[in-house]
Amino acid sequence: MAWQLNSYVVHDYHDFELLKHLARDIRMKQMPSVNISSFDVPQHVIPERHCTPAHMTSLMDVLESSDKNMAHVIMNQIVDMVCGSCHDALMMLPFEQL
Repeated sequence: MAWQLNSYVVHDYHDFELLKHLARDIRMKQMPSVNISSFDVPQHVIPERHCTPAHMTSLMDVLESSDKNMAHVIMNQIVDMVCGSCHDALMMLPFEQL
């Protein structure tokens, strides 16, 4: 996940194209990693059974954002990345354990 910490999040494909155009204008040698995620989606609600036990600290417990209007976008990206990387492992569990 560390490689994602220097990536950009844009609202839609139009914003992605605009970012690519700006990167070309300033002659960036390599386009940064970009994730497209609607800023209109509210923060994901994580079921309690999937939350970190109370005696442990999770990434979500320590992250703060100076822009409170955009914090949910970053949190959603993190949840999506973690859930995406866990997908294959979850597929191997019996349904009752999910």
